[in-house]
Amino acid sequence: MCGRFAIGADPEEIGFRFDVQVPELTPAPRWNIAPTDSAPIILNEGDGRRMLSAKWGFPFPSRKGLAINARVESVTSKWMFRSAAMWNRCLIPATGWYEWTQSGDGKDPHHINATERIIALAGLWESDEQGRRFTIITRPAIESIADIHNRMPLVIAESEWDSWLNPNDSTAATQSELMDSSQSFTFSSRRVGREVNRATAEGVHLQQRLDSPE
Repeated sequence: MCGRFAIGADPEEIGFRFDVQVPELTPAPRWNIAPTDSAPIILNEGDGRRMLSAKWGFPFPSRKGLAINARVESVTSKWMFRSAAMWNRCLIPATGWYEWTQSGDGKDPHHINATERIIALAGLWESDEQGRRFTIITRPAIESIADIHNRMPLVIAESEWDSWLNPNDSTAATQSELMDSSQSFTFSSRRVGREVNRATAEGVHLQQRLDSPE
């Protein structure tokens, strides 16, 4: 799963990368975005892309908790995601994400990023009386990072952005090309300090490589 991510870029840099106008009050760089936090998403509205803010996590209708991830293998068949997968697809700007490995005295976080500074995670969005929400689509991890976690976000190549965002392209959510998109990236990982385990921790120092055991 993907339970934390970062967008370590200024709003203007995000706007330039995705060719969108930056709305007022867009938050500054965030280094430890957790479920229920707000983050920018990119969606197709009218004649072009638009950047909006949304909270991370789809609420389950019959129990407590949030669906923060949706598996690409089943996103079009599960009733909870089926409609959004057809009509409400979005991109989630990110500069990396975190996964954890278990050690003898706790969980060790790892920051994972691509060679590209800003990447686009595949997502779905929905709106209700409490506002706009999003979830991140995941896929099986590629070999280079599978030793950390067996899942990873579905990262979409720029050549596929328009197809993914187009609500009139109802086949985009099942195109095998989208799975192949993640294969075109080179990812690297580094172990970082356990401060990131705390959801309220924030700051660029969270991504500093940890070279020795804590």
